Amino acid sequence: MTKQKKIKVQDLSLDEVTNSIDYLEKAYYFIQQTEKEKNAWKWVMLSLHGALYGFAICACRGSSNRLVTKKDSEDLISIRKALEYCRDKDIMGRFVHSKPLILTEQQEESIERLIDEFRNRFIHFMPTLRSIELHDLPKVSLDILDAIRFLALETGNILCQRKNKTRRIKSLIFQSRKILKKMSLYTESLN
Repeated sequence: MTKQKKIKVQDLSLDEVTNSIDYLEKAYYFIQQTEKEKNAWKWVMLSLHGALYGFAICACRGSSNRLVTKKDSEDLISIRKALEYCRDKDIMGRFVHSKPLILTEQQEESIERLIDEFRNRFIHFMPTLRSIELHDLPKVSLDILDAIRFLALETGNILCQRKNKTRRIKSLIFQSRKILKKMSLYTESLN
């Protein structure tokens, strides 16, 4: 009889903050790839959507999932509903230092484009030839990163238990913004 080798269990553990940071890490990774691979923009948009949605859920969640799940369901509310809650002073005013999300008109437009024009069309891809003007994507990405930064670091409602998570979020956003602002697509769009 042969001896069976005992396999050590390996787990993937994610909480809502770690999951959101993972999306942000993927956005940063794909932002770095966009200069040499145009298809990376698809993954930038999908990753930014995941990070924005995740941090919005974290920011408005509170101490239970009741607010972020649909009534009589365990399904999450939509990204639009989560962002609506994040803008509500009463919902976001959980702590003395808590702040609601305030978006500029430009940021609102970028979020709408992210959701409808990019994320939904990439996820629910219809058989067709699709062409996207790339010059707008760095600016849209910068606007989304600003919203993510506020939700993750400035609402006062997301408690990162470890300082390294906060540092990681700051670093990912800073590095992503730095790359985006140096892109020829971005600088050309400013003229």
